[in-house]
Amino acid sequence: MQYLAVYGRALANKVDGLAVVNWLPGAFTENIAKTRDAGLGVVTFDTNDPDPNATMSQAYVGQDFFMAGQRIAQTMIEAGHLKAGDHVVAPVEDPDAFYGTERYRGIKDILDKAGITSERLDATPTMVTALTRLSQYLVGNGQTKAVIGLGSVVTEIAPQAAVEAGLDIPVGGFDLSPAIVDSILAGKMLRRSTPAHITKAICRS
Repeated sequence: MQYLAVYGRALANKVDGLAVVNWLPGAFTENIAKTRDAGLGVVTFDTNDPDPNATMSQAYVGQDFFMAGQRIAQTMIEAGHLKAGDHVVAPVEDPDAFYGTERYRGIKDILDKAGITSERLDATPTMVTALTRLSQYLVGNGQTKAVIGLGSVVTEIAPQAAVEAGLDIPVGGFDLSPAIVDSILAGKMLRRSTPAHITKAICRS
């Protein structure tokens, strides 16, 4: 993996420290330990192992994914007027990435308590494929009352997927992209004043 090769070059070049996106639990644990043993500082950011004691990194700067999931689920219930008996789909680019797993765990926690069913959908990181998979899901599950994208790709394509499925439903999601910003500015998405580190955009098809 390219990430792992960076560690070797960093040690050889005697840098003072590393900032690591620890996006796959267990993949970087050994190299982080070697880096710390060599006297270098290591900080993880953006994503981190869900077990805070799993690595020897000195700090993590980023989102609490479970809490973020809880927050956006509550926001969607309120903004989307969801109620018991409704169904929500949560598409994700990579079903193995723990940011999606943890965000969905938080979402499901809140939705379950409200009597709202939910399902996580593997949409793939390819924009065209993600659009096709989500729109086909919505066509086959017309009772779906909302979409919560677990990452930038699925959040970006979700409004169009709802349109293609003929559904007028609220769409929420995480992260930002130029297309999401353009949609907000064009009035295609409903922007909400929520903490930037928790939820980035709420939109309606």
